[in-house]
Amino acid sequence: MIDIDQLENKINKKDIRNCYILTGIDEHIIKEQVDNIISACIHEDFRELNVIKMDGMKLNEDSFIDACETLPFMSEKKVVVVYRAAFLKESQDSENKKRFQVCQEYIKESPSHCVLIFYYIFEDKREKVSDKVKRLEKYCTVVKADKLKGEKLYKKVGTLFQHKGKEIGKVELKYFCDNVENNMDIIANEADKLINFTEGRNITRNDIDKMLPYKSENDVFDLVDFISQKNLRKLLSL
Repeated sequence: MIDIDQLENKINKKDIRNCYILTGIDEHIIKEQVDNIISACIHEDFRELNVIKMDGMKLNEDSFIDACETLPFMSEKKVVVVYRAAFLKESQDSENKKRFQVCQEYIKESPSHCVLIFYYIFEDKREKVSDKVKRLEKYCTVVKADKLKGEKLYKKVGTLFQHKGKEIGKVELKYFCDNVENNMDIIANEADKLINFTEGRNITRNDIDKMLPYKSENDVFDLVDFISQKNLRKLLSL
């Protein structure tokens, strides 16, 4: 199992594998990496013709195999993305068990022209990578997409502001990151609000205080953890 940094390094080196499973709690980060894999495999001009996306919650086994077996058009590779691949989780109904069995067997002998990408999102930060996924590591590159923290988060969000054409000071950037919910979709929305609010001037700490909502990400789960750890200081602080 690898993390996002390791995946990005492999993509930059054009070290592309035939099958990936991405999972974690931040959908924005996962989708971004899926897009990076696609861009590394297929030229932009032929992307629409060689990328097939399928909903794992409604996955039809025959359609899935047909999509993988069909040869790419004007490209060495094609990509089949199965999103919402809930059949990779532990508890399953009979339909999802069947989907998992079909995909498990197909992955072992998937054609070299097809890059398979499966992903599903954790329901909360306490969820773990399933044993089913771990059993597939022999055939797939499994990527755990943890939330960015510290300098990695500051760098990522700083780049986000730059792409939106707005400068933000290092002190203000750190304050923004430390006080916004750690979810890249939410961070992007809050950055847009802040940029629009401060049009024509620099962003200040006071602007951030005015714009950001109360940060309450998974408080209830942290509360339970602190109770189980008998960590009175953090419990009372929360």
